[in-house]
Amino acid sequence: MVRVLFVFLMSFVSGFLVQAQDINSAYNGDTTKLINFAELSLDINNPIYSFGNRLDKTLYGLSVSYLRQRNVTRPDCFGVQFSYAHIGSITQNFFDFEDRTGTNLMSLRFLYRFYPDFYFWRIEPFIETSFGPQLIYTVTTTTSFIDDSASLNFEESDMGISYGVGLGFSTYISGQVFLLTKFSFNGGSSLTYFMPGDYIQGLPFENFYAETSSINYLNLQLGLSVSF
Repeated sequence: MVRVLFVFLMSFVSGFLVQAQDINSAYNGDTTKLINFAELSLDINNPIYSFGNRLDKTLYGLSVSYLRQRNVTRPDCFGVQFSYAHIGSITQNFFDFEDRTGTNLMSLRFLYRFYPDFYFWRIEPFIETSFGPQLIYTVTTTTSFIDDSASLNFEESDMGISYGVGLGFSTYISGQVFLLTKFSFNGGSSLTYFMPGDYIQGLPFENFYAETSSINYLNLQLGLSVSF
């Protein structure tokens, strides 16, 4: 019985190590072509510091990323990421139209990702930094009840610089598909933006108020990564 258990254990460990090595080979230069990654994630953003004091709520959004291995002999990548998060909105119905005013945060960041020579089972960690412009804007969408037409009016906007540093890991699922988990700190320059207050009267935008702060938040990304 002991011999059977020993053989079973050794087979399991051998399979474990082979599988881990196969996963790691996507990043360590064992291929003859550059590896690309396409990623889509749900973002959970927790504002901190002055941004958190003015905005005591969790922001939800989405990110789309593309990365390309820098060199077939190196486990690092350069890439770009587009992110969107909704800050808040007010919607009000009138006689023949509806007004919805909302404030949103968008960023376009250039990424650098490094995969250390370390992995565990199906999991491979990475370190990532990012830098690029970000935009906070407030927009009003007016929808007509008569002909269902809609129009957009940008009320206010402000642009600045954002940066980030984070840790994450890819978890192998099947084929070229991985689960993506990433946690990062994101900071940025000071911006002026409009926050929704309590609706009192008039058009929705008349119930927004201006704030100014640096845009700092903690970001958790959960999504999928596909290599090709």
